[in-house]
Amino acid sequence: FLRRISSLSYKAIPPSYRLEHRLNPIVNFAIMPIFALANAGVEITDPSYFNVFKAIDPVTGSVGLGVFLGLLLGKPLGITAASWLAIRFKVGAMPSKASWPMLFAVACLGGIGFTMSIFVDTLSFAGPDIAPEVTQHLRDAGKIAVLMGSLSAGILGSILISFVAKIEKKK
Repeated sequence: FLRRISSLSYKAIPPSYRLEHRLNPIVNFAIMPIFALANAGVEITDPSYFNVFKAIDPVTGSVGLGVFLGLLLGKPLGITAASWLAIRFKVGAMPSKASWPMLFAVACLGGIGFTMSIFVDTLSFAGPDIAPEVTQHLRDAGKIAVLMGSLSAGILGSILISFVAKIEKKK
């Protein structure tokens, strides 16, 4: 009887929903990232573009390093500080069973979103006083730093969430 109900309930779900459910992991973890990278507007034609992390580069200065560290450290610290202020002044409340280490770990995932970062990067380096080739080099350095910062923030956030969850589970 239960098998019959299971079979009937499965058949009641439209095939398009079943297909959508099966395609979700492929779309979320393969197609969307490829689409995002393809539309990020970064041309990697020269391996020297990856020198964006030099502290002082004659052309880019420390643009790449600043963008990278802003996504990897600045966003999590800002999210955590804003959360602390909201909780401190009773504008918000800490979720039940949440801890500050877990909040910081989740805040690290805030560095993943790179759409606005790339948009700001595109707007930042323009003007009549900057040579067009320098402008393009600065934009490319910023975009590569955004992509690498987003990837690093995702990895760091995932590792920290896993680590904090294991520690809190032992308590």
